[in-house]
Amino acid sequence: MTRPAGYLDASIVTVCYNDLERLRRTTASVDACRDQVQIEHIIVDGGSDDGTRAWGDRWAEQGSGRRFISERDDGIFDAMNKGVGLVEAEFILFLNAGDVLADPQALTAGLAKVVERHAQWGYGVAQIVDSAGVVVRPNVGRVPYSRWHHLYGFATICHQAVLMRGDFIGQLGGFQFAKFGWASDYALLIRAASHSDPVTWRETTVCYESGGVSEKDVYRQLWRRHRARRGVPGALPSAIDAGWTALQCLRVGAGAILRMTLPRLGLTRVMGRDLARIEANR
Repeated sequence: MTRPAGYLDASIVTVCYNDLERLRRTTASVDACRDQVQIEHIIVDGGSDDGTRAWGDRWAEQGSGRRFISERDDGIFDAMNKGVGLVEAEFILFLNAGDVLADPQALTAGLAKVVERHAQWGYGVAQIVDSAGVVVRPNVGRVPYSRWHHLYGFATICHQAVLMRGDFIGQLGGFQFAKFGWASDYALLIRAASHSDPVTWRETTVCYESGGVSEKDVYRQLWRRHRARRGVPGALPSAIDAGWTALQCLRVGAGAILRMTLPRLGLTRVMGRDLARIEANR
């Protein structure tokens, strides 16, 4: 099919702050896809002072489909909302600095599915890696989608593996940090699912680096997610949901105790599961 001049398959939004080395890794992965997918890449920098501004200005001049802005913002989700307001393509993918596109074919397959089915959004599989690039969790993202599993923590969806229409994000109110804090991406996705089921694909779309802000205080994050579920169609009544959240906190705490205690006791297996698997699935 012949595409009109200026046609874009997707806009990729990357937010960053004082993280130039990892930002370069992300832009390189996007550039590697440009031969197969018409991509617009927008970098929203929070006013870095580590050389990102000068580098970003040069990067933006290297070819079409590149935009760079650098100004103070109110954090990651504010910057992501800014990016939504700048995009020109119909569908948006968010990649944080350090995240990389795993396979151009996966992005192409995902775009084909959301376009073919006239979907509002869809997602593929993510791989979670550590800072050295070692895969920690190879398959994150339940395919096909299960609303119940997503709501209650049995099926994580990485927002970096999600393609969503920009106007749909606006309809949902964008990322609402004031209400949901670091669970704002989760809140957006469960609101999206209450309007429209996503299409899914099994290909690995993104390699996502673990250790984000939301992972540093698991207990508060679980309660933020409880708050995000209030009033969402299909969610449990608030009091029951609160009880479920408390049980999740206990489970996480028990897992942490096991991870600290078992090596000291010389035990490497618990109920048929080795310690590495416990760590990988926490």
